[in-house]
Amino acid sequence: MEVSEPIETRSEINQIPDAETITCFIDGAYQADSGVAGSAAWIFIDNNGIELGGGYGAERDVLSPITSDALAIKSALHHALHLGYTNFQIKSDAHDLILAITRQEQINEIDGLLNDINNLASMFTSLSFSFIPRSENMAAKKKKMEDIIEGGWGPIKDIKDPSVDVIAKFAVAEFNKQNNSKLKFHTVVSGDLQIVSRR
Repeated sequence: MEVSEPIETRSEINQIPDAETITCFIDGAYQADSGVAGSAAWIFIDNNGIELGGGYGAERDVLSPITSDALAIKSALHHALHLGYTNFQIKSDAHDLILAITRQEQINEIDGLLNDINNLASMFTSLSFSFIPRSENMAAKKKKMEDIIEGGWGPIKDIKDPSVDVIAKFAVAEFNKQNNSKLKFHTVVSGDLQIVSRR
């Protein structure tokens, strides 16, 4: 199974001291019949419970809820490394996925994603993964709802966010592949995003 890069995303950047452990609440969503089958949100919280920022994204060609959750964790780990967070803990309500990660078990459907997560994990000074009940994971749900109303389109708030260029380059590459074209990416001047569904 080939997993695509995010097609839509948003993130906020706040730097913090290296020694502090950052908690990241993650929430993935999945709807098979949508054009964007998987969406994800994550929020970074410091030791004092203060929200430092976070991000969200959407993916095409996501085949199941566990794939959506694994992509959410992978995206949040990338984002944390980009921000220089070295002491990190992830909290998610994706029970089977958290068990697979903490026990180093394989799940055929997301084998490649689990390998990616393990490789990213090795780049942190400290990293833990914890299961939390859905009722305690309201932070990630709240993030998605605040930033964009389901089904509606909204402007990308920070067009200079590096993740916007990554997504735009991916979109151009996909367009070229599907249309046997040779368009070249130059810059993003504006854009809109949409979260299609949450579970």
